[in-house]
Amino acid sequence: LEEYAPILKNLIRYSSAVNAKDISFYKSIDPAIKEKANDISSEITDTMNDMLMSALTVSTDDTADFKFKVNSETENNQVLSNVLDTLLEKVEINLDNHYKAKKNKHHQLLNSNQRSSNTADDGYTYLDQNEDVSSSSTVPRGGANMEKPQTKFLDPVNNFETTPFKPLIKFKPNALKPLQESLQLVEPTDDVPLHYENPYAYEIMNTEYPEWILNSVPENEKYESIPWVGSPEAQWVDTPEKLDSLLVELNKCKVIAIDLEHHDYRTYHGLTSLMQITSDSKVDYLIDPLSPTLRPHLTILNEVFTNPNIIKVLHGAFMDVIWLQRDLGLYLVSLFDTFHAAKQLALGKYSLAFLLEEYAKFRTSKKWQLADWRIRPLSAEMKDYAKADTHFLIEIFYKMHEDLLKIPNALQKALYASRKVAVRRFEYSTYRPKNLSMSSNSEVVSTSGSVPLLDEITKQITLNYDRDLPWTNLIYSNGIPLERRPLLEVLFKWRDNQARLNDESPRYIMSDFILVSLANNFQIGHESAVDVNSVMAVINKHSKFGGSYYVRKCVKELTDTIKDAVMELKGVD
Repeated sequence: LEEYAPILKNLIRYSSAVNAKDISFYKSIDPAIKEKANDISSEITDTMNDMLMSALTVSTDDTADFKFKVNSETENNQVLSNVLDTLLEKVEINLDNHYKAKKNKHHQLLNSNQRSSNTADDGYTYLDQNEDVSSSSTVPRGGANMEKPQTKFLDPVNNFETTPFKPLIKFKPNALKPLQESLQLVEPTDDVPLHYENPYAYEIMNTEYPEWILNSVPENEKYESIPWVGSPEAQWVDTPEKLDSLLVELNKCKVIAIDLEHHDYRTYHGLTSLMQITSDSKVDYLIDPLSPTLRPHLTILNEVFTNPNIIKVLHGAFMDVIWLQRDLGLYLVSLFDTFHAAKQLALGKYSLAFLLEEYAKFRTSKKWQLADWRIRPLSAEMKDYAKADTHFLIEIFYKMHEDLLKIPNALQKALYASRKVAVRRFEYSTYRPKNLSMSSNSEVVSTSGSVPLLDEITKQITLNYDRDLPWTNLIYSNGIPLERRPLLEVLFKWRDNQARLNDESPRYIMSDFILVSLANNFQIGHESAVDVNSVMAVINKHSKFGGSYYVRKCVKELTDTIKDAVMELKGVD
């Protein structure tokens, strides 16, 4: 690396310098330059293809006909990006396997007393320390034929919004502002459409945190988590009766820790799939929001979640607060976000994994981050992973709290930042503010990539590529030329409509890569070139990058959509 880094650095510098020149212009006026430039381009492309095939051979089981092409910058960038992603993923997996194998070898040498402590000689406790690395256990994923849990919900899913998102609460415990007043529609302005406010916005921003948090905790009240080894299993809560018992226990607490597991692939808006809570009485709970009988009752947790005298500790809660209100009608008053505490402490690293290592000497595992948390029943390993997210979080809170008190105003800044996280609100894309860059509008969160259901957007091709429209990200990130953009817009809207109809994510319907490839493959006014075979050829060529199962199933409808679009757009300038 030391030998080649300077060479690569110079190569990049020279390439950038050449790219700054108008090579196309010189090629157009001098045939000799054109011939020489084309020869060089071909040589470079051949060399890159040799490297690409080597990378594909190493990193995948399928060395399909993905090749760099001369003068095809957009497609070349996409191919390179996907190959690099695959390589990096393989590197990470192999490093994890190497690290785990090395750790397992060391564990075999430990005496029985050391093994019983489940703590390695580096002073850390490991989530998966006793896991057999020779086992072939894999992270469970829900297959295409898995029954979607939302089909059993008492309230059927409807993704075609005709009104702004209305908060799900029917009662408002710990209110300073009455429920009826909190659920009034706010009239639209030039920038913000008709909407409902966060019904707890006033309480979140104005209620005082409990007085004790402003002072150091006495030595005899210092909190220590139950050691991981030998700690009881998390209690599973999946019925209204168990929820009532949980509520009684949580009401006794000064501090609770909360985390969520979320799924966003087989549903349009997303699905809160698991809630973890740890009480300061040192009991871990796993609450099942997918239980059809429990789900409608979870709003009673607002009795605790909005109680200002109970601190709610979460890490990086900026999306958790959205999922809680969108799916369960839950809000957080007196939130303490350890991410913002870490920012005030200038720790340099801000992940939960880092805080667990720094404050609890515990190392979690990345293995289950990509698991499908809709699967029931959860395996013992998945339950342990979920439990670990909150098991030490109260201890981390108390230690960070003490550190913040040593820095003038640091605690107050962390608490204010936590308020600003808690006051965020979910909104359907149809009713989201027009200018999300405004500070007040940044507190509004919509489903990513969702097409607003407005007549001026859905009933015509807009030929509008403002940054606020969801398909513009694909256009600019992939360098889609002007003449291809209308077809990409049509495909983007078709995908979004199919996703809404079937309650799937747009990327499950069709990956971005296939969508862009289809837009680049068919020309406006050449409808005769569009048939099922030509569309399937594009899908098959790029299916290794995902998102092709559904689109194969409805390829006839997709073909008709593309053909109609290239005909309709024929006369568009």
